[in-house]
Amino acid sequence: MRDISPKTKSLTGYTLIETLIAVSILVLMSGVVMGFNRETRQQLMLTIDQARLVGILTRAKSFALGRYIGTVEGGGTASISSCAFGVSFDTSATPNRMILFQDLPAVSPCGRCVCDGAPSFNKRYDGGDELLEAVRLGDGIRVDSSAADIAFEAPYLKTYSGGFLLDQYQPTATITLRIFGTTRAASARVGSGAHISSF
Repeated sequence: MRDISPKTKSLTGYTLIETLIAVSILVLMSGVVMGFNRETRQQLMLTIDQARLVGILTRAKSFALGRYIGTVEGGGTASISSCAFGVSFDTSATPNRMILFQDLPAVSPCGRCVCDGAPSFNKRYDGGDELLEAVRLGDGIRVDSSAADIAFEAPYLKTYSGGFLLDQYQPTATITLRIFGTTRAASARVGSGAHISSF
């Protein structure tokens, strides 16, 4: 005996609409993840450069103390002709740079840090022999254009910003790093007495 009932084919697989919905969900999710990764990478670069900023400021402060004590990093002897050490911010270079420098005395009138009771150095980076080290910032990270040179003078670690002493009238100087094209920023603050902090 033969079965004479109508045969139905069982259809398996996905329809075109189901496939399009699945693909669009995957594309949407991958776009969110890729955007998150880019923002995370930029924030990580900003945090790393903030740590570099605090590190180079701390090294300048350490060199100023080492000059007073008579030694520098690595056990060498400090140059007696260095009056102060500091950090300059080169915002004209791309990418921006932080420059560790030694402030040398003016050649005239006496060639020493203090002549007739007055300082003979300008507490700023002048280029040339004053350069000790240049540190590049990460791609897309910029130093705020208002950042001034920071210098530390021994023996009492007098702290200068843009050549002016940080005191009760201007107790701190702030250096801000920004991610180009965004509002995200990280900063370091230097206070009188050479106190360095990040925020």
